[in-house]
Amino acid sequence: MPGLFNVENALAACAVCTLLGVPFELVASGLKNARVKGRMEVFENAGRNVTCIVDYAHSKLSFEKLFSSVKKEYPGRRIEALFGCPGGKGLQRREDLPVAVSRWADLVWVCEEDPGNESAEEICRQVSERLTQLGCENVIVVDREECVKRAVRGAAPGTVLVITGKGREEYMHRGDDYVPLKSDVALVEENL
Repeated sequence: MPGLFNVENALAACAVCTLLGVPFELVASGLKNARVKGRMEVFENAGRNVTCIVDYAHSKLSFEKLFSSVKKEYPGRRIEALFGCPGGKGLQRREDLPVAVSRWADLVWVCEEDPGNESAEEICRQVSERLTQLGCENVIVVDREECVKRAVRGAAPGTVLVITGKGREEYMHRGDDYVPLKSDVALVEENL
């Protein structure tokens, strides 16, 4: 799995397994096959030199680990982020995620992410307002599918676009319903 934090996690797992007496061959075999769909999935269009990373990151700590890793792994590249915040829970994320991402992103795409019974537009406005206060350029496209399409299609050569929060999920919590939608991965594959 890509990501420097995944290397750190793998090394920690190796250390624990060594202490427990697990044979190295079993540890190596387990790590070789360690994959989580929707977690640090990297897609690249070599012709345009655009990289898209899809990850489930949705907390301050996961954003800090993810974006600091991307900055180190893709030095000199333009970094764009795409995310939203949920409705009715994790309200602190509307403050924390902009603070975390503003340290690394050149541009942030703000969209819906399971707004539930809250206004997706209002959640996006709050996130955008905080990003603007932090001096981080941002664009609101509330509809997530449309936002991913625009971000991927509009990515300039040399861009690393990091799409967080939904991974391979194929639904959006809107109101009291869970509405079907294309996953971030499917949208990246279609539009890259």
